[in-house]
Amino acid sequence: MKKSAKKSGGKRKNVDILLVEAVVSLVNSDNTDPSAEEIAQKYYGRKTLGDGALDDVRKKLPKIRKSLERDYGLQATLVNGRYYERYRNESCVTIHEGRRCLPVGRGLRTAGIKIAGRGDFIFAAAIQRGIDSGAGKVVTCQRRLIKAVGSGAVANEQAVLIAKSGKKHLGEEARQIAEILALAS
Repeated sequence: MKKSAKKSGGKRKNVDILLVEAVVSLVNSDNTDPSAEEIAQKYYGRKTLGDGALDDVRKKLPKIRKSLERDYGLQATLVNGRYYERYRNESCVTIHEGRRCLPVGRGLRTAGIKIAGRGDFIFAAAIQRGIDSGAGKVVTCQRRLIKAVGSGAVANEQAVLIAKSGKKHLGEEARQIAEILALAS
């Protein structure tokens, strides 16, 4: 599963690039779910690390995940400590179990990054969470727009422009999602 970076524009700090390269190195050596501690050890080149170094890596994991997807074509998700304690050696078998591995909720910190595998319930749960969150925002805004038009706070012409703007942002992905849904029917 050797991966190398695609050419990408933009400037990023060397530290971030080196951290991403440390993760890619771990992935290339068959560690497809490196913990923040393993990443920090690889990056700093030593086994014993202070809390500050580990926290620094932990804080950068969301940016590292984005870079893995953008620059290396690796589909990845952030995972919490429960993943490493319970599911690292035995896969999740439901999307509900996958959801429990996400760093979402009170007291759940990001503990590492997991590269998606085939039929990966954790990755599916992360995508589902993002879609649910986005869909909730869309529905809320649609309701606000309808109410605003009804009360006269937004003119019909403004409402048309707002609706067109929303439709424009859906783009090609909306058609592809519709095709996926049609296959399930």
